[in-house]
Amino acid sequence: MKGQVDVKRANGNDNTIPIDQNYSYDIVRSEIYMLLHTLSLNKGDTIKMNVLVPNSLTISEAQLYFEGEETIKTAMVTYNCDVYWLKTDGKMPENKIWISKESPRTIIKFNVPAASLDIELVSQRNWRRN
Repeated sequence: MKGQVDVKRANGNDNTIPIDQNYSYDIVRSEIYMLLHTLSLNKGDTIKMNVLVPNSLTISEAQLYFEGEETIKTAMVTYNCDVYWLKTDGKMPENKIWISKESPRTIIKFNVPAASLDIELVSQRNWRRN
């Protein structure tokens, strides 16, 4: 990759990142959450990967760890969930993710400890492809 990336930030601290290097990675950060919908792991299983972090153009060494199962009760429904930890080398935040065991698999809860951020599903539309 050669060129530059202009990073526009909401706080006005815009900057430009020059690119003149090769990137070797297994997955892009946002694709990890799509991957979770397809996994069937056993408790304690770990998947190691090199993750491209697009906003900083860095590679993070990460591990997706299957912690086990947990029941999550939301305002509307109770879900049986698989619980995953995304552990990283600090180049992107670590996440704890609860994904429903039922089809279609959906992220029910998401936690970013470093940011004290918890996100939980409050409603869901039923949809079908034609």
